Order: sequence, then C-alpha cells, then structure tokens
Amino acid sequence: MSTEYIVRKACEYAELGFRVLPAHFDAKGRKVPLTRHGHNDASRDPDEVAEMFARVGADISGVVHERFLVLDIDVKHNAPGMESLEQIRHLLPKPVAKVRTASNGLHLYYRIPQGMERKRRTKFLAGIDVLVGPKGWIAVPPSEGYTFTEGSMEAVARVLS
Repeated sequence: MSTEYIVRKACEYAELGFRVLPAHFDAKGRKVPLTRHGHNDASRDPDEVAEMFARVGADISGVVHERFLVLDIDVKHNAPGMESLEQIRHLLPKPVAKVRTASNGLHLYYRIPQGMERKRRTKFLAGIDVLVGPKGWIAVPPSEGYTFTEGSMEAVARVLS
C-alpha cells in the first residue's frame, strides 16, 4: 500500500469527522502512534492530518473511536475471540462495518447504544475487548494488514450522522 494512498484516505476520514493520527508497527509488532501525545493529538482537520503524516511517514492510519463502538475480536497468541464471538453472535445487531485486522482478528463497528457508559472494557469476553469512548484509537484500512470485509468508514459516518 502506498504511503500517499494511506494519507489520502486518512484525510478523507478527517473530512468525514473522525479524529485521525499517524501510527506504525514498532519492532515488537505493536501499533504505536507517531504523535507526541498519542490519540490526544489526533485531528479532524484534513490539512493538519496531511502535515502530521508528511512529518513522520506512517504505515497505519489511526482513528479515535469516540463516535462509535468497536468489538475487537482477538485471535493472536491463540486468543479464543472467534469462539467467544460465536457464543454471543445471536445477541448482536448487524455491524455497520467489519474489518479483518493485521493479526487475522476482526473489528466490528457499531453505533454506540444510547445510555452506554463510554469506557473501554478489556477482556469483555475471552478474546473480545469493547472499545468505546474518547480515550483510545484503532488502526483502520487501508493501514498495513487491515481490510474492510463489509462496510466502510463512509458507512460508519452515515450511520453516526
């Protein structure tokens, strides 16, 4: 994936109203923001986003998940995320978007249910984290290893407007 394509999509996401930041995989394979204050430096201004990416280069576009909820289904290190998902699938609405992650897991995007506390819940179920609220970010396509299998950031923005 070309850097300029990642930057173009990051700017498009900012235009859709998402707070965006540049990131990369570190030597241990962890996703790390390339901003001084992590997700706090994310911006909705496309020009500022382009400048951030130009300064640091990045193979990951990150989006702060303050406007939507993500079920993070983990499978790395033999995490049983898919098995846990099968146990609750019948309780879940259809996601607005679905992303295959770099570790072959899933991110399922939803509208935040009215009245839900906006707080991250790690280990919601074995291999499933609930990511919601203004304190955190996720990697989004076309970041290295991330692909929409259903929906798009445009679809997420439409549902949230």
